[in-house]
Amino acid sequence: MPINKNNLRETAWDFQPANELLNYILGKYGKSYKKLTELLSNGLKDTFCFNVKTNKMFTAISSFEIMNGMEDEVKQAFINRPKLVEKFEGFVGLDVLSPVENPSQIWLITNWTDEASFNTWHKKHLKDSHAGIPKGLKLVPHSFKLRFFTHITS
Repeated sequence: MPINKNNLRETAWDFQPANELLNYILGKYGKSYKKLTELLSNGLKDTFCFNVKTNKMFTAISSFEIMNGMEDEVKQAFINRPKLVEKFEGFVGLDVLSPVENPSQIWLITNWTDEASFNTWHKKHLKDSHAGIPKGLKLVPHSFKLRFFTHITS
């Protein structure tokens, strides 16, 4: 559930470490919804991603290997991507990595508040999010993998 001015207190108490964070924010800024959203957009968003009831976050890791030497173009496309997934409910963060020993591989690590949020995005918005793929890109056959994880700790 996204945090909004109508459910701030109820939502924040469902997430960890809610007691300390909520008391700090409300003590320092009062019930300023505007200030809270500024704080969340400036880096505190991840603090709210662990659900106390399950103490888990859902992580999807996809990887693929570029076959035709377009590594730089693909990496630049990720740097310049339109960031559509960031607007999706339940999305926590994305890391794009490339192993030093094989720079033609790309790994995408996405973190979500729950698996249902990922599945909804994956079914409805995956195509839009891939609109910036460089023309002519070819992948090593069967190199694409999508794996799912329960996030334990950072």
